[in-house]
Amino acid sequence: MTLAYLRLADGSPVTRENCNLYAWHGDTELVPHLWEVLQMDGVEIRLVLHEPSLSWAVQSRKALGRQLQGQIARTLAISRALHGGTSEARPTPRQAVKAAW
Repeated sequence: MTLAYLRLADGSPVTRENCNLYAWHGDTELVPHLWEVLQMDGVEIRLVLHEPSLSWAVQSRKALGRQLQGQIARTLAISRALHGGTSEARPTPRQAVKAAW
């Protein structure tokens, strides 16, 4: 699963400078984080459910981690290219996929 945070309630894009308002990462506990997020003004997100990855279908956990990290990174790049940023002209899906690779 990839959860891409795209725009804040005021329409401004989610960037490195403001992503900590919504992003859940590190040692942050999920439920308290979600409670804080639900009390904020809002954010536009895109949720992508990927095909399941079978742990026994890869050589090692490290290989699986690299595979999933790459899949998530590509999905985030495509999501931001297609849906993120301002309302200016956005690339076509084909252009976004090429940019993500």
